[in-house]
Amino acid sequence: AALVGQVSYLMQHPQGSRVTQAAFERLPAAHATSLASEMAGQVSAIACGTHGSWSVVAAYKCTRAPFILAEIAADITRLSALQNGSRVVQRVLLDAATAGEDITAATGALLGLSQPALASLSEDRFGNYVVQIALRHAPPAQRAALLDRLLSAFDALAVGKCGSNVAEVLVELSSDAQLEGVRAAIGVQHAETLRSHQFGSYVMSALDGRRAA
Repeated sequence: AALVGQVSYLMQHPQGSRVTQAAFERLPAAHATSLASEMAGQVSAIACGTHGSWSVVAAYKCTRAPFILAEIAADITRLSALQNGSRVVQRVLLDAATAGEDITAATGALLGLSQPALASLSEDRFGNYVVQIALRHAPPAQRAALLDRLLSAFDALAVGKCGSNVAEVLVELSSDAQLEGVRAAIGVQHAETLRSHQFGSYVMSALDGRRAA
C-alpha cells in the first residue's frame, strides 16, 4: 500500500529501484501487475535511466504486462541507440521471444525504418545488439525482410566494429543462394582485402565456413 502512487518515481531512484524490483519479484501477481500499471505511458522515459532500465526489465519479466512491450516497440529506434534503453529493448525482446510472445510490433518497427537508417542502427554500438536479436527471433516473414534489407549493406557492415557483429549473424541466417549473391557482390579481390581487415576478417571467416559446410 505504501508503494501505490510512487512506483514510477521509485523505479528511477538509486535505492527505490531495488525496492520496486523486489516488489515485482515477490508480491502476488495481481499486486505486482497493479503496481507496474502505474508506469503506463512512461515506459520509455523510465527505461532511459540506469536505475529505471533495470526496473522496467524486472517489471516485464515478473508481470508480462503487454503495454510494456507495446511502448518499447513504439519507441524502439530511439531506445535502441541509448545505452540504458538498448538494455531494456534487448532484455524485454529476448524474454518475450523466449516465452513465445508476439514481438512483431517491435520487429515491424525496425522494418519501418529506411534501409540506410536500419544499416546505421546496425552499426551503432548499442543498436547492433537489438538488430541481432531481431534477426534471430523475428517471425520468418519479417526475418526474411530484415535479411534482404541488411544484405544490401553487407560490405559496409563487415568493416565496422559493431556492424561486423550483425554481418556475422547475416551469414549465419542467410540461405546458400543469398550468400552466393554476397560473394558475387564482394568479388575475389575485395574478399582478400576483407580477410586482412581488422573486423572484416571475422566476417569472411564465417562466410568461408558456410561454403565449407
